[in-house]
Amino acid sequence: MNMKRLVKPFLYATVVMLVSVSCKKEDPEPDCGCDSPVIREIRDVPVQFLGDFVFFVNRDPNYVSYFASACDRTLLKGLAASPPDTGNYQISGLLKAPCLPDGIQPIIPSFHIELTAIRSYP
Repeated sequence: MNMKRLVKPFLYATVVMLVSVSCKKEDPEPDCGCDSPVIREIRDVPVQFLGDFVFFVNRDPNYVSYFASACDRTLLKGLAASPPDTGNYQISGLLKAPCLPDGIQPIIPSFHIELTAIRSYP
């Protein structure tokens, strides 16, 4: 009779302990977007500012064209959009991976960028 009384609390305690141990799920590190690891660093690359938080890099030092979306808008305050087909800014920053659906490759790549500097360019 005493044994039956102990079995139920022991089972409850065991279940609670197993659930608490198994629920320690760590957040996986993002593999895309502004919180993802850095792909590469760019410095003083001429860009066209399209407005909002998007830049168009016509050619970086590797002769690659792409869009770059700023992760933080702090450095963008007061910037005017570039006239069409002109690059009147230079940016420096850390490029990060875009979040794209599986199997989708855009014609012009797009990256997120953590801006470290932006300045007017003649």
